[in-house]
Amino acid sequence: MRAALFALVIAFLCAPAVTAQPRMFYPSEAQAQGIGGQAVVECLVGDDGRLACEVTEETPANMAFGLAALRMMEQARVAPRTRDGVPTAGGRIRRTFVFEPGPPARVIQDPSTVTGVRWEEMPDGHDFARLYPREAMRRGVSGRVGLSCIVNEEHRLDCEIIDEDPMEMGFGAATLELSREFRVAPLTEDGTPTIGQRIRRTIRWEMQ
Repeated sequence: MRAALFALVIAFLCAPAVTAQPRMFYPSEAQAQGIGGQAVVECLVGDDGRLACEVTEETPANMAFGLAALRMMEQARVAPRTRDGVPTAGGRIRRTFVFEPGPPARVIQDPSTVTGVRWEEMPDGHDFARLYPREAMRRGVSGRVGLSCIVNEEHRLDCEIIDEDPMEMGFGAATLELSREFRVAPLTEDGTPTIGQRIRRTIRWEMQ
């Protein structure tokens, strides 16, 4: 397969990372009253990489911030193994969502997302062509996947899917595999160490 048949478009998501359109997830009553809040969810990773989540903290209570946070985790999936080969099934993930009233209203996941990242390695056209989902390729379908990643001690990315379009075409699994080809520089542009930091990226799969 010739890599020239494909184009890989990778978009940086820079500060602060908004995980969804605010009005889709921001509780309507809270937004109408200009009320902000916070919700913490803890999730168990299943064998298929999907997450079973529950709300562990919600402030203020009874304003549906917890329910909104659960909705934002519905499409998330985790890679089968960490970079060092440890299975993720049975592991737990903790996420914090901060709801800020507007206008414009914002929903921010894990506000500590790092910016100004420098890349030492990135996937190329050959990687993209090798991993393009076969059924999507056969149908001529393009796709988009949003990733939320942690920089590990090898300066590689341990990622999970936060959105995928279209679903059930294999783009999520292909993107998790593609994420193994990224390597981050030890320091950001402003000198912040990158190990343990969170990075978000959107990867678009397109056929030419």
